[in-house]
Amino acid sequence: MLRVEPNLPYAGIVVDFKLLRNELVKVYFTNILGRDPSIYEWGTCGLSQDDLLVGLSKSIPGKANVGVPHIVVSFPHVTAVYRWGNPSESNERETNIYRLGLGKTEELTEIIFPEPKFPFEVGCPAEIHIIGREMGFRSTANTLDEYMRMAVPIGTSIPIANSNMIYQSRR
Repeated sequence: MLRVEPNLPYAGIVVDFKLLRNELVKVYFTNILGRDPSIYEWGTCGLSQDDLLVGLSKSIPGKANVGVPHIVVSFPHVTAVYRWGNPSESNERETNIYRLGLGKTEELTEIIFPEPKFPFEVGCPAEIHIIGREMGFRSTANTLDEYMRMAVPIGTSIPIANSNMIYQSRR
């Protein structure tokens, strides 16, 4: 039988948003509340949001992904990078979303974008909430410019009623 370990408490919040206009990159800086702030909260973790933005700016130009909107969900301990499908470079569907990479935020001075293996994969509730909202923005925007202006508001709370629902049902 699968061993399921209990989760830590979970409540996410979007604390900042940056738009890298020239690279078509939306960056969400997100905290997880109720845990060690030195690991899970921007502002107390000792990491620089600007350093992450520099790494993104270095990594995206010159890649096959240029011209395709990217979504970055960054916590102080981990950063996930997604992009929309690129029909001009491959047989991808423009409305699919692909997770390109995941890495420790403090090590992301240059982000490597491997080829996506699966159209979709998320690691936590805050990611799925933000990606879900981005899907909604994509479905209602008539132009790329309109889509790029849409963002999950700073201060959006992402609470989880029971972070151990599955664990508790298997005990």
